[in-house]
Amino acid sequence: MPDRGPLPFMKDLAEARALCEREGDSFYVDAFLFEAWLGMVSLAAAAEYAEKKRAKDRTMQSGNSWQVFGGIFAGARLQDFPHIMESLCRFSEYDDVQSRLLRQSAIPLSREHEFFRDYVGPQTFGVLKNPVAAMQMARRTVERWCDWLDALIHFQTHASWHCQPARFDPDPEKRELAALGINQRNFAELNDFGKTWWQWHHGEAAERFKASPKWSTLGKAMADESERVWNYPDLDGVIISIWPLLKKFNWT
Repeated sequence: MPDRGPLPFMKDLAEARALCEREGDSFYVDAFLFEAWLGMVSLAAAAEYAEKKRAKDRTMQSGNSWQVFGGIFAGARLQDFPHIMESLCRFSEYDDVQSRLLRQSAIPLSREHEFFRDYVGPQTFGVLKNPVAAMQMARRTVERWCDWLDALIHFQTHASWHCQPARFDPDPEKRELAALGINQRNFAELNDFGKTWWQWHHGEAAERFKASPKWSTLGKAMADESERVWNYPDLDGVIISIWPLLKKFNWT
């Protein structure tokens, strides 16, 4: 897989469109929408943990990635899915947190393809001879990719809940500020995209919360290195990570 480096920073859709015009490449609008999609899914997963203290009350891996995707790309037709999938693959080749989410969730999808051949991959190139079947397979592949994405985001959220509890205040604004504080603590480890994103978000949040007592949450989170006890990390990782197979095959 090629290494494209970090994505250009785009703070809004207007910047994404301007970049498309400047580069003569429509991909950047797709990339901006993918960033919004992945951000919404990750925030929803964090909210489940932060706002529902009992694990049995949380709704995880219930198809949220696909549902949010369908909301953002509500106008997508069946014939659009080969292009969408091509853009998703390209997006996964960049070096940033959200691109890595797609790249890592594609690994179990590719392994699944080796055994079941229900999705786009080397074993199903013959389907391309039938345009309708190819479109249907592309859509099916994107939907299944979303299942594996849900599993990855679930595990990362579960791990963060144990290792970075400051991120999980019941107040969503405090969660936002805590994430900024933790990123500030690790600023030197961020790539250029991450640093640019943090600087823009920090400036925007400073203006928004300048008169709010919540602003202190950022500094508290930056200094907070507490952790929750995590008794069975390996077992949790296995169960959460293979949940898409459990759902597909109705395992007990």
